[in-house]
Amino acid sequence: MRASTRVGEGGIGSRIPAGTSDYRLVGRREECTRLRAVLRRMGSGGGISAVAIAGEPGIGKSRLLAELLEVAEDAQSLTLSGRAAQFERDVPFAVFVDALDGYLASQNPRRLEALGSAHLTELARIFPSLGKLGGPARGAVQAERYRAHYAVRGLLDSLARARPVVLALDDLQWADEASLELASHLLRRPGSTRGLLALAYRAGEAPSRLADAVAVAIREDRLELVELGPLSEAEMGQLLPGHLKAEARSRLYRDSGGNPFYLEQLWRSLEAGAGAASRAEPHGVDEDVPAAVAAALAGEVGALSSGARALLEGASVAGDPFSLELAAAAAGLAEPESREALDELLSRELVHPTEVPRRFGFRHPVARRTVYAAAKEGWRLGAHARVRDALNEQGASATELAHHVAQAATPGDEEAIAVLERAAQAAARLGPGPAAHWLGAALRLLPESEVARRLELLVPMAAALAASGRFQPGRDAIVEALDLLPGEAETQRTRLITRLATVDHLLGRHKEARAVLHSELSSLANLASPAAIALQLELSVGSYYAADWEGAREWAERALDGAQAADQVPHRITAEALICLACLALGRIADGERHGSAAGELMDSLGDPQLAMRLDAALYLGWAEYFLERYGDGVRHHRRGVAISRSTGRGQLLTQMKGGEALNLIELGRAKEATDLADETLEAARLAGNRQGVVWALWIRGRIAGSTGHLEDALKVGEEALAIDAELEASVISVAVRAHFAAICVEAGDHQRCVREMERAGAPEFRRFYVERRLRCWEALSRAALGLGEPDEAEHWVARCEALTEDLDLPVAVAVARRARARLLLARGVPDPAAETALEAAAGQESRGARIEAARSRILAGQALAAAELPDRAVAELQRAYSELDACEVIRYRDEAARELRRLGQRMPRVGRRAAAAVGVAALSEREREIAELAAAAKTNREIAATLYISEKTVEKHLSKVFAKLGVSGRAAIGARLAAEGDEAARA
Repeated sequence: MRASTRVGEGGIGSRIPAGTSDYRLVGRREECTRLRAVLRRMGSGGGISAVAIAGEPGIGKSRLLAELLEVAEDAQSLTLSGRAAQFERDVPFAVFVDALDGYLASQNPRRLEALGSAHLTELARIFPSLGKLGGPARGAVQAERYRAHYAVRGLLDSLARARPVVLALDDLQWADEASLELASHLLRRPGSTRGLLALAYRAGEAPSRLADAVAVAIREDRLELVELGPLSEAEMGQLLPGHLKAEARSRLYRDSGGNPFYLEQLWRSLEAGAGAASRAEPHGVDEDVPAAVAAALAGEVGALSSGARALLEGASVAGDPFSLELAAAAAGLAEPESREALDELLSRELVHPTEVPRRFGFRHPVARRTVYAAAKEGWRLGAHARVRDALNEQGASATELAHHVAQAATPGDEEAIAVLERAAQAAARLGPGPAAHWLGAALRLLPESEVARRLELLVPMAAALAASGRFQPGRDAIVEALDLLPGEAETQRTRLITRLATVDHLLGRHKEARAVLHSELSSLANLASPAAIALQLELSVGSYYAADWEGAREWAERALDGAQAADQVPHRITAEALICLACLALGRIADGERHGSAAGELMDSLGDPQLAMRLDAALYLGWAEYFLERYGDGVRHHRRGVAISRSTGRGQLLTQMKGGEALNLIELGRAKEATDLADETLEAARLAGNRQGVVWALWIRGRIAGSTGHLEDALKVGEEALAIDAELEASVISVAVRAHFAAICVEAGDHQRCVREMERAGAPEFRRFYVERRLRCWEALSRAALGLGEPDEAEHWVARCEALTEDLDLPVAVAVARRARARLLLARGVPDPAAETALEAAAGQESRGARIEAARSRILAGQALAAAELPDRAVAELQRAYSELDACEVIRYRDEAARELRRLGQRMPRVGRRAAAAVGVAALSEREREIAELAAAAKTNREIAATLYISEKTVEKHLSKVFAKLGVSGRAAIGARLAAEGDEAARA
């Protein structure tokens, strides 16, 4: 069956059961052409960044991956490959470790120093070979596990500096959760254009997270999907010996269904003798494997000597790939016997050597599954125990032991429970799914009578399940914990009830959440107790989901009364902030100001340990300050909340705080910081697996993109948010997302759609919105009316804005109405008052530090002054707007100011990215180019300074300009940009 025919002779072909590429290649000519085209385009800057190969077991996915790697290697690319295993799904990042760890171990660690300590710390937690790199992990929380994804992406970008990288990941239908999250991240946010991600998985069996990411990448033309079907009878015939009669060939083809692996198994059975398969009874193969093939495989195993069969069974327990020592231990074979048995297995090609000495792999995962399932249950238990003991002698970690411990342990086994708890702790930061799995395994071993210890495991298991997006099982764990609590444990019970309500909200069961809280509150004897106060606060929060602002205020006021009487300061801050938010929604601005100020003063007087008791105080206060237009205070309080979340390891509210901080930052004109935080918020929301949370994070990302003028991005995330939201229960988030999308449609010139979407979002009243959002909706509708040539309709919306802002002491909100009026005046040919009104808007916005919005108001003022034939004043306002937007790196609106200035005869730089960032490497000065090349070569700032005889501070200054001009955010990407533009120059 082996031959060394290469791609050009037969096309990319059938299979790679032995992990090599020296099998005959037949068919797959079209697939070969498509994959070669992808490899040729790699590094061209855009387009396809990934390949996915899907098909049934044995159809040739692994063989196609191997040939892709071989062609890439011939083209001098760095090729790395890893594979998931069916029975080892609970080791975080196992597929990536399999692919990268061996290569990383062979490299000089100094090559990675340019990644920075933060990335190295994350990488050290993933890859054993990098375990000594990086600093101590501080403030690690599950909500921020996307940081590991950023680090791996940075690592791959770094490797791609020297030469293109092709990373192949096989059998992803069996991948661990952390690997799936990382693969999905790389599909959504590919790094260097000199890299290609190649995936293979069984058709119809891709986990939903991966399938969703693949679908999006296909839709955005970033992924080439190769779906493998059966080979033709003529192609399959090339795999059979020439002497075989036509009737036998046809029968083999029919029974195999055109599947090359199935054909091989049938041919082996036929070659060994017709009786072998008929005497064997297949066990445990995949349901979609034909019965004839299953029987053939079972017959082949049945024909082995007793020693070889024992070693093969031991190997199925030890892993795939497996070490000879562990397989022999599982089988109970001494070393001489195991070596002899191994030779027999190798000669029959049931296993094959890998690149790692004394490690071997199965011919195909189906073969391993068949052997494992055919072994007797009692023998398997003993084999897992023997592997556990062998690993213990080798000093293996709890993570390595856990799978075998869970299989072999008996109820009440204290040592096994301790190992599983340690494995859960090790997995928690990188993958909450495995952590929940090992905690569940430990629980199954604990006697029912161990109530206290069961509670100790149930609570973190519920948190891990929720963090991995499995909200219903997490809810079930909370309910089980509540049933175990003794009646006097009021504080702990209240904490669990509030978690239960939170999970219900995440599941979209808002009425059920409120009912649970009401029921618990009514059962309390003392309605002024800390437990009652906590429940009242949760009921206030729950009212926001229904836009019941009065209910939110009333519950928070009850909580405030109790908190003041009990001198519970953290509860007081939370209550004051919630009352503030409710008052602002109800239009009671003065009351909102008062309660917001009280909350801020209390929080600033409170120490971190006390604030950690109610981290939601920082969350709600920061959001209240956003609506109060106290943006700097909002940033400060949200950042404090984030810091405490990290230091205490409690990340449940971290994503919401980052989203709020992003909105406060964008109002202050800090676009880069806001964009980065919005990206992190979205990454964290995707990992959490809650679709309502993803919609909310997309809304945040769209708000930032719209404010910075990235309209294509804003429309794209808006469309995604609306598509997801269409499948969810309507909520406050639903209408907010639709209203913002409508506002972006105006910016993009689609006035009709703006009107349609605003109507669906609650026009004309927008009763579910805060004052600030209502004003922005009406302003957008006035712009849409002007765009549609309906000035009277625009007047209607402007008048609404002005009526709402009468006597309103929120300058930024008032400025929305002023700017809407100025735009209408200008459209009606009354430029003088239009200019003055726009300048009033700008002044109000500047009074609260809203730099971007103030600059946009000055552009409008400049247009009005030009129309009023006051060119000098127009130029002054436009230049001021241009400078401010340039400093904020808001390119689209900066360029709008530049166009207006050119119309007035001013010489301005050509439209493009800030400074000369659009022209990339060509924009670098000679000194900047020197520093960029040294940074790309992994030189530290100190080394660069010594080489060029300049100060480290000067190096830092030049590097910041390099980052801006190349449009990158770290050293890892500099080398890729230099190399990519060098390639373009060579092609030119």
